[in-house]
Amino acid sequence: MSESEAIKPGARSLGAYEKHAVPFSREFAGKKVQAFFQPYFDTREGQPKRGELLTHPLQPIQSGDFFSELEISTQVELLAWLISAANELATKYQVHSSINIHNSFIEPITGRETFLKLVEKASSAITIEFTETFRMPPVETSNAMLRKVRELGHTTALDDFGTGLNGMSLLVDYDFDEIKIDRILTVGVDTSPKKTKVLSLIKEMLDVLEKTHVVEGVETKEVYETLCELGFTTFQGFYFHKPIPVDDYLHELEAESKK
Repeated sequence: MSESEAIKPGARSLGAYEKHAVPFSREFAGKKVQAFFQPYFDTREGQPKRGELLTHPLQPIQSGDFFSELEISTQVELLAWLISAANELATKYQVHSSINIHNSFIEPITGRETFLKLVEKASSAITIEFTETFRMPPVETSNAMLRKVRELGHTTALDDFGTGLNGMSLLVDYDFDEIKIDRILTVGVDTSPKKTKVLSLIKEMLDVLEKTHVVEGVETKEVYETLCELGFTTFQGFYFHKPIPVDDYLHELEAESKK
């Protein structure tokens, strides 16, 4: 999911985040950035709470432009902060987080080495998402990195599948654990026989390749029911939950636990 997609800063003051060991807002490159969370919905019973940990500048700005233009040193700080936030969500609230990084960060070997050192510091299991909209390093190089992430106890995901540069090569040749299907393929699937057929074939391929999935952009009951009929089980979208500030999400969890 794009980090700028439909996210709006919450009304809660920044002081509300100070009670946590890890602050859920920080300043990077002179801009205040806030952590948001969007939970997944899983139709299978007994699954752990999971979702995507997103970042969003509080000032009016295009998130994509902001994050892609950050200096490498600032990207390192940002990723370290997100990993710390994911650790807190896991240890205190038993919530598994997915973190999206820009593929340009891992293009040079120095970037991959720094990335693995940061992931090694994660005390709880996380999922690292790599977007399809920016090229990955060559297959052998990428797979060595993905295997190392798995050895460290984490999982990897291909984000925005269906929108990017390498298509089927990323799905078949790269050793991702999970595939996140972009909303471009899911919006209107309930009224599009072509999209229904394409998604049915994608589901068959994922089963053959033994990869898990998250279907993005689920915004209506009709789309959700169509996807369920195709065999999908894990979803992300406004029909279930919008991205909200992490602190607000934790308040929701606390309220649920008191019911």
